[in-house]
Amino acid sequence: MNQGIKLSYSISNFKDLVKQGYYYVDKTPYIEQLENMAKKYFFFLRPRRFGKSLFISMLHHYYGLEHKDTFQELFGNYYIGKHPTPMASKYLVLRFEFTQIDTSSAESTLEGFLRKVREGISRFCTAYPQFFTTEEQKEITEKTYPAHLMSSLLILIKEKAPDHKVYILVDEYDHFANELIAFDLENFKDIVSKKGFVRKFYEAIKEGTYFGTVDRFFSTGITPITLDSMTSGFNIATNLSLDLNMTELMGFTEDTVKELFELAIPNKKEDVEELLPLMKDWYNGYKLNHRAKNRLFNPNMVLYFIAYYQAYGELPEEMLDTNIASDYHKVRRLMNVATPKENHQTLDKIIEEGELEGLITQQFSFAKIFTQHDFMSLLFYNGFLTIDYALGNIIYFRVPNYVIQKLYFDYFREVLQENKMVDVNTGLITSAIASMAFKGNPQAFFDLIHSTLHQLANRDYQKFDEKYVKIIMITYMMLTNTFFIESERETPAGYLDLSFLESPNIPIQHQYIFELKYLKKEDAKQLKAKQKEAKKQLLEYVAESAKLNKMSNLQAWTVVVVKDELNVERVR
Repeated sequence: MNQGIKLSYSISNFKDLVKQGYYYVDKTPYIEQLENMAKKYFFFLRPRRFGKSLFISMLHHYYGLEHKDTFQELFGNYYIGKHPTPMASKYLVLRFEFTQIDTSSAESTLEGFLRKVREGISRFCTAYPQFFTTEEQKEITEKTYPAHLMSSLLILIKEKAPDHKVYILVDEYDHFANELIAFDLENFKDIVSKKGFVRKFYEAIKEGTYFGTVDRFFSTGITPITLDSMTSGFNIATNLSLDLNMTELMGFTEDTVKELFELAIPNKKEDVEELLPLMKDWYNGYKLNHRAKNRLFNPNMVLYFIAYYQAYGELPEEMLDTNIASDYHKVRRLMNVATPKENHQTLDKIIEEGELEGLITQQFSFAKIFTQHDFMSLLFYNGFLTIDYALGNIIYFRVPNYVIQKLYFDYFREVLQENKMVDVNTGLITSAIASMAFKGNPQAFFDLIHSTLHQLANRDYQKFDEKYVKIIMITYMMLTNTFFIESERETPAGYLDLSFLESPNIPIQHQYIFELKYLKKEDAKQLKAKQKEAKKQLLEYVAESAKLNKMSNLQAWTVVVVKDELNVERVR
């Protein structure tokens, strides 16, 4: 559409990104900060698709001796290129990444971990052929236990390159462990136990620091789920994930997003003010320390959105990149960790109230009782919850944005169907939603809700109230992205129960607001009074809200449920 900066949200190799002319949001000042810290071994955790692999790659290219000749080309335009540290291009960099490991059995997990260690060592030896022969590399990689490979390599480095130090980089240190904890907890405990191969591997690295061979260590991951288990094996590392000074090391601030938009679409700066609130609803909201000044956007989602808008001059039909969406569906795995029943109760509270209070677990141990604070913390580290605010040491969590809200309701719909609580007919739901959006007829949607209420068992109604009616309506509506859904929308007259409004990327002909009430069967005689109350509230919301009052295509409905009977009335 225009000649703004080139954007990529899929390249995780720093050299490729720079050489191919893509724009890089400069995170190099953090190199200087990390070097100036008293400690030298770090773990840093962030949710998926937050730029962890690119940051690891950037560190590799900055510190790796093999990249010395291209240092100015790669870093000259960034902060650290203009302010290089004494350690630039001085290290032998040993890099590991632990994704794509088959965790279906103890044997396959060990084999996959061993393969990843071999790959890292092979790349290392190939990068520094002046120090290591092919025969030496072969001798090391033929060993059959990860710790033995690590120890043998460090001994060889001390012998063959005594004047050089090693910087170890680990990307996604916990990827395979996160897979294991949901369905094979005993296997997980074995591999990180005192005799486990993961713990022994990190003990070998720790030994390398004692002898001066390993000088620095930086590892990324998602959760601290194995940190406690590894403590005695690698207790020299610092977890920087919640450090106030490091909250913006990964992720984009609102100012960064605004700058990206203006650079990508220089001739359409007026679009930024219009689109930024939309992006905040969908991609923003992450707060990793309760004292942090800024909330953060998911960088991959932002780059996906801006790159699409730059190319086509319009919003993407799917506001969430499908590649990212597949990652976030791993919420299903978390529900099965340690205490599935209690975890689902926590999920119910998230969906019902949108807020939870608890403590952030900084290290996990499955030798202790797994608490709901632990579960909330897992959701937090994975990006499914974020910090809203804190009172003392109590953290109040909330769902960060619309993307994650949609995820929860997608999962809730699957649970309803799998547990045979209701028969979720996606074809009928889609048709009903289309009829609402384009024909102004919500009757088919109401019929589906009515049918669902009749499918629930009597025990499901023991604690039933209007929140559950709302959850069912949202769950079905989230099946498509036709409407932008708001719960408890604030108006000058109070909080509106439920809104189905137009999304900027999908033009529709009709919008809806609802006021919900619920009565037990024995209170059925209050139906008329409740309908009157709901009608009065709706009319006040519309009258006091300039935005709602201007909507010529807005329908307002009261929805009063008497146990399992749906009573609806249009008031506008």
